[in-house]
Amino acid sequence: MNGKDDENGRALYRARFPDLVDIVDDDGALGYLFLTGGRLVVTQHASLDGRVYRPPSRQQLPWRLARADRVLDAYEGDNDAALFEDLVEYHRAISQLPSEDHYVLLAAWTAHTYLQERWQYSPILCLYAVPERGKTRTGRGIVSAAYRGIETETLREAAILRWTENLGAAIFFDVHDLWRRAERVGGDDILLKRYERGATVMRVLSPGKGPFEDSRYFQVYGPTVIATNEPVHKILDTRCVTITMSQADGRYFDNIQPDDGLALRERLLAFRARHLEAALPDFHKPAPGRLGDILQPLGVVVRVMSPTHQDALLHVVDGFQARRLTEKSSTLEARIILAVDSLTPKVRGGRLLVKDVAARINQGRPERTHLSEERLGPALAALGFEKKRTRSGMAIIHDDEKLAVLKRDYGLAEAQEESSGILTRVGQLVRGQR
Repeated sequence: MNGKDDENGRALYRARFPDLVDIVDDDGALGYLFLTGGRLVVTQHASLDGRVYRPPSRQQLPWRLARADRVLDAYEGDNDAALFEDLVEYHRAISQLPSEDHYVLLAAWTAHTYLQERWQYSPILCLYAVPERGKTRTGRGIVSAAYRGIETETLREAAILRWTENLGAAIFFDVHDLWRRAERVGGDDILLKRYERGATVMRVLSPGKGPFEDSRYFQVYGPTVIATNEPVHKILDTRCVTITMSQADGRYFDNIQPDDGLALRERLLAFRARHLEAALPDFHKPAPGRLGDILQPLGVVVRVMSPTHQDALLHVVDGFQARRLTEKSSTLEARIILAVDSLTPKVRGGRLLVKDVAARINQGRPERTHLSEERLGPALAALGFEKKRTRSGMAIIHDDEKLAVLKRDYGLAEAQEESSGILTRVGQLVRGQR
């Protein structure tokens, strides 16, 4: 094999294909680390589809390559539980997070990047805070240990698409005003779709070639970390798990260097090799809806590596779910749901007039903030209420079951139960029934 296979004798380079664990430093030379028959082997070239490929140059791989002998040693002598504990300690030493359980989250997220082919979803990590709270430091520490981690301060589309398609990289976007800049350069669709395997974006590359020949679809799925000092767009937020960074206590002095995570990456590549083709355990969605979808891979990782940390992960998940319900309960949609729920006595023939819903929402509010029936109608439809025209005006079909589901999804059922419980306890105290 000479690594040359096109008609002009030029070398063919490739960094991703099935059974590849990674490209490694094999005593100074670049090699492919393959999983073959349960064994790890290093080769200088690889044959695929009748062609011969070799690794790209070091300059095209913007991370410190793992050392082949260290990965082979870890494959034989390391174990998942010890590795997970060391990942937790690694993240604990880098930055101050809201709770101890958050370090378990970061350890699981780091490990999940090494099996990204096995997941349908990858949760976007959002590090959110005012300036100088350790967002950059934390994100840099994460990608220093992640699979093919890259840090960028740009949203250059060409670079992101190549890092994704050619390298399968985990990308840390340390970009000021991330969402506004993404919209400005037309890269918001890339950010929105990176969380889901198989997601693509279409780009017109050669307009002069005509229909179908002028464009191409690019794969954009990949592990993602973002740092932002502004709340992310509400659509992007549904694909994220957001960590609000704490004020550090001053004990984190050393700068994060690219090699800081190297020893862990070498052990994590051995972890990747051990589980790349192995059956993975089931793990039920840890939360309802999309939050449960995106966090399920982290639950699988914890169950594989260190089941004793499962409660810590679920505790963090409960916090994310509570935050989402709190935020949803203060939205316009929540106000609409509560208004519909309170108007049950006004339901006639299974129908509730939209003007009555609008009047209830607007009650006690300044006229300039009133919600018109024209605006309310689409919002009701978006929530799933079926509309019907009546002699008295537009109405919705009142569905108790649908309303109960909406109240649960927006965290309103729990809030009402809690308020009812508080009122009951107050009444008991007043009556002396303790």
